[in-house]
Amino acid sequence: MEVVLTPTQESLIDAAVREGRLSGREDAMRQALALWEHEEMERRGLVAMIARADAEIERGEYVEVSTEEEIDALTADVIRRGQERLAAKRRD
Repeated sequence: MEVVLTPTQESLIDAAVREGRLSGREDAMRQALALWEHEEMERRGLVAMIARADAEIERGEYVEVSTEEEIDALTADVIRRGQERLAAKRRD
């Protein structure tokens, strides 16, 4: 595989090598790929979460809120359940 860098990218890499932040151009590529891999894993997780949410909506597993009071009640319920889960996790 051949990678063609822009002049700006080459300058950034060369400066990082001179400053000792990178051991060489290969190190820059490894770091760039590691960052891309991390972002790709996060993207895949988000896509999976959206798919699960869509499936839950299709099954009717959602709560509609339209008033300020309903929003406040739902918020309080989410906080309460989160606190309960956190407390249970701490007990384990």
